[in-house]
Amino acid sequence: MMMVTLLEFKTVESLSLTLKSTLSRLIEQCKNLRELKKIHTQILKSPILHLGDQYHLITRLLFFCSFSNYGSFSYATNVFHMIKNPDLRVYNIMIRAYTSMEGGDGTHFCKALMLYKQMFCKDIVPNCLTFPSF
Repeated sequence: MMMVTLLEFKTVESLSLTLKSTLSRLIEQCKNLRELKKIHTQILKSPILHLGDQYHLITRLLFFCSFSNYGSFSYATNVFHMIKNPDLRVYNIMIRAYTSMEGGDGTHFCKALMLYKQMFCKDIVPNCLTFPSF
């Protein structure tokens, strides 16, 4: 059985925090979808990121894709569908993204309502950010 020393554990923890901070900053500074996809790949493939940190970064990436001029809503939708157990924050991002879309035939409002219904089916209780008054 392999023993991990406290120093080794702290080093991995430090690397994980540094990587989380770096990837978070890169998401915010991203200028195109190609860069965003590279960051997404790094988040998914990094062996030192904790699952909680990975989830946090994925939600930041989802938000960026949904609302940034450099993102892509279709990519955001793909990211959303890859999340195994979306929480309230993830649903809120997607619902807000659908309801803030302009133009079209109104199907984006139907999709937002479908996500709202899906939340209830999963016993996720909406909050004031789910459908705020505009």
